Amino acid sequence: MALSGCAKKNEAKPDPRPQVVFAYVEGTQPIGGKLPAEAHPVESSTLRCNPGRPCEKAIHRSVRIDARPREATPELLARARKLLAGAAAPPGTRLAYAVEKDDTQGGQPRAVAVLAIGSPFLTGDEIVGAEAREGNAVLGTPGFPKDEAVLVRVSPEGSRRLADATARAASEGRRVAFVVDDEVLLAAAPRAAIEDGAVLVSLGFGPEAKAAAERIADELRARTRTGAATERR
Repeated sequence: MALSGCAKKNEAKPDPRPQVVFAYVEGTQPIGGKLPAEAHPVESSTLRCNPGRPCEKAIHRSVRIDARPREATPELLARARKLLAGAAAPPGTRLAYAVEKDDTQGGQPRAVAVLAIGSPFLTGDEIVGAEAREGNAVLGTPGFPKDEAVLVRVSPEGSRRLADATARAASEGRRVAFVVDDEVLLAAAPRAAIEDGAVLVSLGFGPEAKAAAERIADELRARTRTGAATERR
């Protein structure tokens, strides 16, 4: 019996837009699997202080891969992904990569931190606007350059979820991550709820950071509900 080919009318096409999520960093469990010699576990901490209660230290664990001399960011990320191909994320999480840069050396990458990211509480579908813009001057000192950043705005429903999630993070000393595809652009422990539906994501200093901010803002606008472009301020 001959079988005829089936038409692929209903075959879903891959979404070319970047996958964007806001999620908690779930770094309380070590990343498992066989880690290469170049990858070493590290710990950091934040202090959680609630009114009427003693302050507590929250421990954050991740894996770090140091950059080689003059290694560019794309090369470092590619090496990190290759090295950790056999690593295992804690249950209910996935691995994502955060590039650490040395702003005193023109944004030269220092290392990649590999983080365990939990289930998202906000996705790119809730983003309604994004623009590249200048962030804050270093220590607010006149004469110092301002960093390059992306301002991300979310919908009213997204704003409510963002406020709830960041309030919980502030109360529990947890970190919140902003992830585009598998790269962490922001991982920070908020001190209070973000209630205005806008997040400023700093990308560092210099021409490379400016180009990255403009590229990421364009990619984020491509997946907003309206796709409307906003101008750089």
